Amino acid sequence: MKLNDNIMFPYPVKGIADNVISPPIEVEITDESTVSEYIFRINVISLNDEDIQKLIDEDKAVYACEISCSYTMLLRSVLNKQGNFRIRLPRKRVGKRIDFTIAVLAKEQIDNYTNKNFHPDFLNQGFVFNINPGEVLAKVSTFHVDADITYEKLKAIESILVVRKHFAQEAKFLDINCDGDKIEVLLPESLYEQFKGGLAYDRRFSSSFHASFVLQALTIAITHYQHYLNLEKLWARVLQARFSTQPDLFSEFDLSGDIDIEDSFRIAQIILDNPYDRMFNTLLTLDN
Repeated sequence: MKLNDNIMFPYPVKGIADNVISPPIEVEITDESTVSEYIFRINVISLNDEDIQKLIDEDKAVYACEISCSYTMLLRSVLNKQGNFRIRLPRKRVGKRIDFTIAVLAKEQIDNYTNKNFHPDFLNQGFVFNINPGEVLAKVSTFHVDADITYEKLKAIESILVVRKHFAQEAKFLDINCDGDKIEVLLPESLYEQFKGGLAYDRRFSSSFHASFVLQALTIAITHYQHYLNLEKLWARVLQARFSTQPDLFSEFDLSGDIDIEDSFRIAQIILDNPYDRMFNTLLTLDN
């Protein structure tokens, strides 16, 4: 049960587009997760729709919370008349992305369904609808959890970027590949051997690497961020989590669509904690 504004129903559904005009549903979601379990408390404070609430009170409709994880094929549905859920999932049962959908479903056949909050296009024409058991009357909320993203991953550039030897033996130039779960910096064989031969493990040079090919690779990747987020690539989902957990750092940027190269360059510098400043400080230390 995936609900969003792009889904079309043959009847008005509250919370989808503007087919039902009434105040938004008020819902509170609390994360109570532990090291071994994901625990979410979901409480519907107010449905803000008398006609749908009446159907629930008459036991003709019910709140449902569907939990799905395509990675482990987990699918679970929980019903509750009051709209209060406490969902517990062992961490070992899920991976990658967990989707939560909360909705109001019909429990039985509802003939001649109408609602005083229908859009005038429906209400003024006197439209009524026959609703089958299990069909959606209202979308309450949807959210997801990235089960494979930890706090450490949000901070460590190594969790989203890796340096590898170029797959083309005759390669002369550095290339960037964003198609995997990590951004790949592909070095020509001679450069890769120098890098892995000792430079990669010398902390004196890490800031210089960050200010050069790491910054370049991250900048290129961020310009394609939305594309790879739609493909659910891990590096893009880690960046999404970083953006949402530190909104003050990224509030000046529009991250909802394509990101231009200038903004991508600045975002990459924020993620890398001002690599040019760190590089110059390191170079001054080496000079001394």
